[in-house]
Amino acid sequence: MKLRSDTNSVSTCAIAVVGGMTMDLVFEAKRMPRLGESLDASSLAYKPGGKGSNTSVAIYRAQHNKPIDKPAVAVERSVEKPNDKTIRQPGGSSGTSTEVYANGADIERIEVGVYLNTAIGEDAFGGQLKKNLEKNGVDVSGVRTLSNETTGTCAVFVEKYTGQSRDIGYPGANTNWVPRYHDSVECLAGRRIPNLIVCHLETKRETVERVLETASKNDVETLLNPSPVTYIRKEELEVLEGWEKAAKYFLDAGVKNFVITLGAKGAYYATEDSRGHVAALKGVNVKDSTGAGDTFTGSYALEYVKQKYRGEWDIRKAVERGCKAAAKTMEQITAQESIPWADEIDPQ
Repeated sequence: MKLRSDTNSVSTCAIAVVGGMTMDLVFEAKRMPRLGESLDASSLAYKPGGKGSNTSVAIYRAQHNKPIDKPAVAVERSVEKPNDKTIRQPGGSSGTSTEVYANGADIERIEVGVYLNTAIGEDAFGGQLKKNLEKNGVDVSGVRTLSNETTGTCAVFVEKYTGQSRDIGYPGANTNWVPRYHDSVECLAGRRIPNLIVCHLETKRETVERVLETASKNDVETLLNPSPVTYIRKEELEVLEGWEKAAKYFLDAGVKNFVITLGAKGAYYATEDSRGHVAALKGVNVKDSTGAGDTFTGSYALEYVKQKYRGEWDIRKAVERGCKAAAKTMEQITAQESIPWADEIDPQ
C-alpha cells in the first residue's frame, strides 16, 4: 500500500492508443451462411467498434465504476482519521474521490487519461462514433476528420447459440491516419508525454512502425497488438511447447513482456523471469466474442501503467484481470457496449 504525506493528491498518467474506429453492423443468426447460401438474420444493430476505439473505452471503464442511471445527489461523508480530526469529502458513489486514510495520509489514486488517435470521414457515422467516445471518457483530440474519406465500417456476423463471430470490414479513413507531427509523442496524448502507447495494425504498417520508432527514441514504452494479423501458426499455439517457442522468439528479439490470448483457453504470458498460463473463467455464458481481445488489451494496458507507476510489475496479475474483463465482454452481444466497468470486473 503506497501512501503520500500530502492530502487530496491525484496522480494522472496517460495512455495513447493508435488504432481504428468503425461503425459495426452486427447481424445475429442461428449459424453462419455456407458458401453461396443466403440466410436471414434474426436481428441487426449499429454499434461502435474498431480495435483502437474498443481498447480506449476498455481502459477508461476498467478504472471507473458503472454510472448510476439516476440524478446525482451531493452527499457529504465524514471520514475519521487516526488523529480524530474529521474531514468532509464531496460526492459519494462516483468512485473518483480520495480512497481511504492511513496514518493521517491519503492513499494515492492513479487516474489514467486515455487518448485515441485515429481518423474518421466526413459522414454521419464518424460524428456518432466521436460523440460516443466522449461519452466514454476518451480524449478525442487525436481523432482526425479526413475529407473525401468514409468512416470505417465492419459487418459482424454472430452465431446466436455459440456466440462465435466473423467479420469483414472496410477500414476507410483509418488506413490514412498519420500523426500531426511525425517525430513527436506528445501529439498522441494531448501535448503530454504518455506513459504507454498502444498500437493496433489498423492503419498503414509504416505509420505504426514510425510511431513505435518515435516512442523508442523518446523512451516511451509501447504495447503492440498485431491482431488480426496471424504470424504464429495456430497449430503451434495448441500446446505449451508451441507457446514457449513463440515466447522465446520474441523475448530474444527484445520484447520485455509477451502475451498470447487464447480465447476459451485463457492466456499465456512470458517475461525474462517468469512464464505461465492463466485459464479462462469458467461458467461464462458466451453470447458474442467480438471485442473480447480488445477488452483484454485495454485492461492489461491499464494495469501495466498503474503497476509501473507504483514501481511494481506482476504480469500474471495484469493477465488475470485482462481475462476477467474479456470474459465479461462475451456475456453480451456487441463489442463496445458490453465492455465491463471496474465494479463489474471486480465486484465488491
